[in-house]
Amino acid sequence: MNYPECFSSKKQFLEWKRLARASNLKSRASVCVDCTPEYKTRMMQEDRCSEPEVYFHHVNGELVGDFPQDRLRSMDRGAYSWGSGKQLFMMKSGG
Repeated sequence: MNYPECFSSKKQFLEWKRLARASNLKSRASVCVDCTPEYKTRMMQEDRCSEPEVYFHHVNGELVGDFPQDRLRSMDRGAYSWGSGKQLFMMKSGG
């Protein structure tokens, strides 16, 4: 599979990427940032959530997914591509 398990199809994932690029992203976006607590719960029940440590909080009045600080440090070292296993898909803007 060359797209995150939480998407129903590659087509759905590519549409998310297209919309993410069209939005006003600063530097990069994660599918997990766009997730919701309800969808995460459903994906966990279906064993389709690759990032169960994601938590949700409000930023400027918007509910967003986020990662624990130790996970962010490892992501800064280059885990920015979706691949085999449980890597996080990160999209650099323009990429």
